[in-house]
Amino acid sequence: MKIKALSRSLDVHAPARQGDPAPLSRNLDPALHPFDKPREYTRAVNAAKLDRLFAKPFVGALEGHIDGIYSIAKDTNRLNVVASGSGDGEIRLWDLARQKPIYVYPRAHSGIIQSICISPLTFMSPFGNSSVGRRMLSCSTDRTVKVWDADPRPDGLGQGTFNAMEDDDDDDDNDDMELTTGGSLRRGGLLSTRDKDVPPSEPLTVYSGKTAFNSLTHHATSAVFASASSNIQTWDLERGGSSDPLLSMTWGPDAINVVRFNLSEREVLASAGSDRGIVLYDLRSGKPLTKMIMQVSCSPTKFEVPLTTHTVTDVLAFENRCAQTTSHGTLPSQPCSRSRAKITTSTHSSKSPSPYKASIKLRF
Repeated sequence: MKIKALSRSLDVHAPARQGDPAPLSRNLDPALHPFDKPREYTRAVNAAKLDRLFAKPFVGALEGHIDGIYSIAKDTNRLNVVASGSGDGEIRLWDLARQKPIYVYPRAHSGIIQSICISPLTFMSPFGNSSVGRRMLSCSTDRTVKVWDADPRPDGLGQGTFNAMEDDDDDDDNDDMELTTGGSLRRGGLLSTRDKDVPPSEPLTVYSGKTAFNSLTHHATSAVFASASSNIQTWDLERGGSSDPLLSMTWGPDAINVVRFNLSEREVLASAGSDRGIVLYDLRSGKPLTKMIMQVSCSPTKFEVPLTTHTVTDVLAFENRCAQTTSHGTLPSQPCSRSRAKITTSTHSSKSPSPYKASIKLRF
């Protein structure tokens, strides 16, 4: 009679050190693992996606707001400057290179800051022709639009940068300058209203409205900006805050969420309202041009700029991965085959109806 004893080594089945998990045995026979390759392929794809998600796109976080951030704006002339507005009425001007705030405007508004825009124009100081100023506009639910000095620290990021740029084009600058009745120089008709005794934390000008403002946009070449509330209003930056709006245009009783100027057709602007409508306006005639009704709400957080420029055409709407393009000042007569947009091409007439810290994520 033969006797065969079964034995096993504890080195293979017992943990090497006290407290370590017990080793797991695995059979490498391919017949026992028919889905081994597809499973490894799926794991590799997921790992590549996570690597792209958490690696290079995230650059940094601009922390400092104690309430949620509801608006953000970039400076077109200073690529490293960004402004943000929070729900507690605070505005911060950031330096992206250092990821630190340049200046803080505490209690800029008594309500939520709905929109911020930085003027693309430069303003000459009335006390001399060597300083250049930037202007920042903000609107809130407190029914005011305020103009701020976007160069609160000229020794850091404001005037010094522009002075170096102006030295290269002295001839062009002299052509644009003209003498005012008070003996001050101004460029392009833009004379600064900054009082040297007013601190940067105080607004330069305050424009008041009858309803809460939802959005702001600035003209590309003129000292004119537009505001959106229950109607579209255009204002002149060279006038005081007590002045009336230049134009007031509306189409229907619904609130307007977003307004944007066209960068190529500079006298045309578009708005997106709570009625899912996109309206084109012409400043030359002072009347709305046409309206397009969408089946999807055109919210400012999900709907990009309603009117974006291109070399020949304008991109009017994005819906279901479909971009509709038309010539300047018109809307398409037929919607895209994949779009659910309903288009109204008739012309307008008078009878037509927190305790947490918020941060800004930087991504490339």
